This record gives sequence, C-alpha cells and structure tokens, in this order.
Amino acid sequence: MLKSRQILAAAVALLAVRIAHADVLEHVPADALMAIKVANVQQTSTKIAKLAKDFGIDAFVAPIQNPLGWAKTSAKVEKGINDAGEAAFVMFSPKRGDGREPGMIVLVPVSNYAEFISNFAGATTEGNTTVARIAGGRRNSYVSDWGGYAAISPIKALVEAKPTATLKLAGLPAKEAAKQDFLLYANFASITPEVQPELEKAFTEGLVEIDREDEIPAKWKPLLRVGFTQLINIARAGLRDGEAATIGVNISDAGINATVEAQFKPDSYIGKFATGLKNTDKALTTGLPATKYLYYGGMATDPTSVATVFDDITKPIVEELNKIQGQEKSREFAAALSATVRSTRGAVFGMPVPAKIQQDALFQQVTIYDGDAAQYQKLMSATSDMTTSLLGAIEMPQGRTAPKLNTSSPAKTVEGVTLTSWKLDMQTNQDDPNAMQAEAMMGMFYGTEGINYSFGPLGAQSFLLASCASEETIG
Repeated sequence: MLKSRQILAAAVALLAVRIAHADVLEHVPADALMAIKVANVQQTSTKIAKLAKDFGIDAFVAPIQNPLGWAKTSAKVEKGINDAGEAAFVMFSPKRGDGREPGMIVLVPVSNYAEFISNFAGATTEGNTTVARIAGGRRNSYVSDWGGYAAISPIKALVEAKPTATLKLAGLPAKEAAKQDFLLYANFASITPEVQPELEKAFTEGLVEIDREDEIPAKWKPLLRVGFTQLINIARAGLRDGEAATIGVNISDAGINATVEAQFKPDSYIGKFATGLKNTDKALTTGLPATKYLYYGGMATDPTSVATVFDDITKPIVEELNKIQGQEKSREFAAALSATVRSTRGAVFGMPVPAKIQQDALFQQVTIYDGDAAQYQKLMSATSDMTTSLLGAIEMPQGRTAPKLNTSSPAKTVEGVTLTSWKLDMQTNQDDPNAMQAEAMMGMFYGTEGINYSFGPLGAQSFLLASCASEETIG
C-alpha cells in the first residue's frame, strides 16, 4: 500500500511539474488573432538584464536591470507568481473586444492562484471571475484561474470560462515556440477573415484614387493601376495561402538572434513554391568583413523557383510599361533585374558598427551576392541610367536644384579589387537654417561623404555592393 502511495505521489508531482512548465500557447483560445509568448520569465528577465549590462545601457534604463522585478513592483503583484513559468499576451478581433478595439488577455504563470489574487486589495468575486484594479490601471480587470495561469483581461467575457478549444501548434511554429525567448505567433485562421474585407475595401478605394488624381499624367494611370493590383494580389495570396507565421527572438551572450518564419497550406500557390525551394547547409555569412555588426545575415535562394514567382508578379507590370513611349531606360532596368534574379543563388549582408563615430556613416551596409557578376554589373548600369532619367524629370521649386546621381566619380581600388563609385549630390541652401540642420542629420546618418555606393565583381560569381561604407570596412 505504501509503495502504491509513493507511486501515486510521484505521478502527481510529475503532473504538477508538467503543468507548471506547460507551453502557455496551449492555453490560448483557438480564435486568437495573435499571441506573444515569453519563455521562462525569470530566465528571460535575467538574459535581458545581462545583455543590457554588456551593451552599457543598464545605467540609463533602470527597469532593464531587472525587468521581472520592475514589472512586479510596478503592478504591485509580488505573491503567487511562478517565476519559472511562461507568460503570454493575446489579442482578439474587435468583435471579441468592445467592438472598437481588439480584445486582450494576459496569461500570468501562477504557483498559487489564491495567493496571486491576494495581491489586489478590495478584489471581489463574480462567479468564476475576480474583479480587481491592477496598480496603474484606469479601469477594473477581470481575473480567472485557467489552471496554472491567471487569465487577466479588461473584458469579462474573454476570461470567465477556460477555453475548450486552444491553439495547436505544429511544424515550424511548434519548433520555434520551443526554442525562443520571445515568440509572436500569428494565427491566419482568425486573421484572414478579419483582414480580407478591409483589404478589398482598400483595393477599391485605391483604384478610385488613382483614377481621380489630376496630378498623375493619364499615360501613367494604367501602369499604376496594374502595379497597385499586383501589390494587392501579393497580400491576397499571403492571406489565402497562409496558416501561421512567427517572429522569434532569442537572447544570448553574443547578442540578439531573430527569426521570421511562415507556414503555408501545402497545396496552395505559395505552399508549392516554398516546397520547391532547395535548402542549404552552407554557412550563410561566409565572406562578410571581420568586424562588429549592428546586424548581419544571409540567405540562399533557388533561381528557378524564384524566377517563376518574379515573372508572375512583374509580367503584367512590364506589359503596361512597354505601352508607354519614351521609357526605354525603365524597360532596360526591368530586363536587367529579371536576368539578375535568374542568376542569384544567395547573398550575405551586414550593417557594421561605425569605426569612427561622427565621421563614419551610421547607416553602412555591405552585401555580397552569389550570382553572375557580369549580370549584376549590367543591372547597376541600368539602375544608374534609370535613376538619372527620373531625377532629371523632377520639377523643383524656383531657386532649388534637383538631386543628381554622380556616376563620374573615379573608380577606386580596395585590396586589389576595382570598384565603381556613385554619389548622390544634394545641394543645400546655406541660408536656410532648417536645410542646414537637415544636412547635419544626414551627415550623422550617412557620414561626411553623404549617400554613396561602391560596387564591383569579386570574381565571376560574386558581386559586392556597399553603401556609405569606408574603404577600411570594405577591405
């Protein structure tokens, strides 16, 4: 008998541990639009505090020194919280809210629900729900026990009963939910019915606006209508074919790692496209300069699959463009872009930390493309011609000069590689204080050289494009 009791006690203890560490998304109602999950709140809080200290910003933002402790103190909620549990912020359709704003629920992990409720002085009970005023809140909140979680919302109907149907993550979203400190999960089963009518409304209104805009020349309106239609079609396809999407953030000693993933219906247009893409096990950041980065990343693409989708999107636009007289440069650019897409196998990119503050640009970018370098060179030449043509067509107010793309800058050689240089020349009115202030801001963002580009082949199948980057960084 004693042995049976011991086994039963062990089973109960294991069940309690399972409940305490259950995925909070399994408690989110199935009709939620989206949910933001926070993994182990204490552990995540500690990671944030350490990262802030490593970055040297903890002294300037006191709450970030202990985010969980600050949140507890601010809300005056100290008792009954399971610091090792997961938390979630859930958003619903306005139909489930007050009719105007989306409904919201916060799921707080609790170790003892009764102790948690004792944090709120003057709380009252209405059926299964407690009415409480959280410190700093402008109105009452409703709190219910959802088994290991306190469900809190300003709308009683959202929390008074624990949901019988909840989110069931599978595939990529489930894998992301298991490994990220923060995860935003978008539920397309609920999002699509909400967004689709608004998208169609925006489409109808957009076409009407294009037709009645007097400042748009008549010859351009068919092209704008087609371009706008294709943009809407992309959004339609995403809503129609999507099942779920996630944005994940993981914090480590090295910094912040972010991922964006989407899951589509396997037999849909986008689903078939995604299935046809070839993955790679190669390192995606090989070739970037060895320096510190504000962000960096890489990608691998399948030229054949991407080209098919690219053609589906751009073909109607190009057909309309071909009907307009005097747009040879634009057509050359479109042809060069199409050919480049067909040759691209991937890219690595990064935004380096400026080596010399107030001298080097803040917005530096270095990108290395894996593809036909000669084709990229043709694309840059076509881009130059089209940009120059467009800038030349700008009508400026009297006394002001339109920006010019200076492509006559001499080529420069860095580490034995010859690069072409571009610079966008923008004349500033020296007598205008606002213009001078804007120029100073531009200098901070883009460096003393202003907006400039350097590009050229690194070999037959590799091409460098750097914006506002110093020769030291490029080297």
